Amino acid sequence: MKVLKNELFDEFKCLAGECPETCCYGWRIIVDDKTKERILEKDGIWGKCLRLSLSGPDKNYFNYDSGSCIFHGMSGLCNIQKKLGAEYMPEICRKYPREIRNYGTFATMNLDLSCIHVSDMLLSRDKRPSLIECDEEIERVRHGSNDDPQFEEIVLTSQKELIQMLNVKPQLIYDPVTMDRILHSLLAYCQYAQDTVLEHKDMKLTKDDGRPLYFYELCKTDDMPDAGRSYFPLPIMALNRLINTQFDMQDSRPFSMINRTIEWYHHKFDLKTEIEGQKVWKSMVTDFIREDPTRMEALLRYLQYDVQQCYGEIYENYSFVHFAVSAIMHVNMFLFLMVNYNRRKKLTPQKMAALLSAYERAACHNLGLQKDMYAIVCDYLPVQKMAVPISAPQTLESGSQQS
Repeated sequence: MKVLKNELFDEFKCLAGECPETCCYGWRIIVDDKTKERILEKDGIWGKCLRLSLSGPDKNYFNYDSGSCIFHGMSGLCNIQKKLGAEYMPEICRKYPREIRNYGTFATMNLDLSCIHVSDMLLSRDKRPSLIECDEEIERVRHGSNDDPQFEEIVLTSQKELIQMLNVKPQLIYDPVTMDRILHSLLAYCQYAQDTVLEHKDMKLTKDDGRPLYFYELCKTDDMPDAGRSYFPLPIMALNRLINTQFDMQDSRPFSMINRTIEWYHHKFDLKTEIEGQKVWKSMVTDFIREDPTRMEALLRYLQYDVQQCYGEIYENYSFVHFAVSAIMHVNMFLFLMVNYNRRKKLTPQKMAALLSAYERAACHNLGLQKDMYAIVCDYLPVQKMAVPISAPQTLESGSQQS
């Protein structure tokens, strides 16, 4: 099968007890049927302990209250793995942060950025990770049922062009306007593609005037669609609504990075009017980017990774606009966290990675929260809210996703 594999996939090695974070806290961990069957058949004290730890409506979860998993040892390692072997760990724990999706005629292999080591690999390596096309056997059950080779070609071709669009010239990496044009291009292309799909027109999106790079060239001229509206940065009023979804409360641990960063933001902006706050925000963003071009590079890498990881989902849900709006939201929220953290603490590449993984955990693994945040960004952008179900990455479940 044709596989699009992120370059980081084979490079990843779990840090285990050396990891500065833990994937054993804050997640509601579903126990797959095969593992549950092994647990139910296990004899002795460990079998009894495992069965007593199953919780939730159907007794198929560990850590249902989303605190710290009872099997998380003082060494930072999983006691199930140490005492019984990996076969008694839930499948999701064995495979996290690896994410494999089988679309029938092609598959994708990525790593989830909620893992701090993956975020650090993304931001600290010398160059951006590429998508490698290869042939591999995929054991994962098919994801969806679409079987349209023409649409597959359109999705995969436009994905390549979107990645190419992010190869910004070095002299432009200091300028926030560059990212604004990229995000305008992304949404303009996705709106065009979405309209074509909904109107059941002939899918000739591979023509020059229906490709992402065409829209990018357009957005570098005076004819940029929706030129009077900023997509980067989003206005502080829109960001404030996103913050008020309380996504920062997904991590209840004391001194959480996101909690502290939001607190610092409130100290800076709460007493300002919207006009004053917006003026200060734009100035902060401009200074932040121009002080250090690696900050723009971090944002570009995050956007590229989003295209690599999530764009293939369009092959199943046909929701170009949903992808574009979500990407605009994620880039701006990462920017928001970095700018406000930088006001109080030194923003090292390691801290960038920590902020990114914390944001991914908080906002990207909670379906209800994602929908609320998506609707807020739709209120600001020139798009209609689309009734398309949001597909959560096939990793661990968010702690409050079903609470």
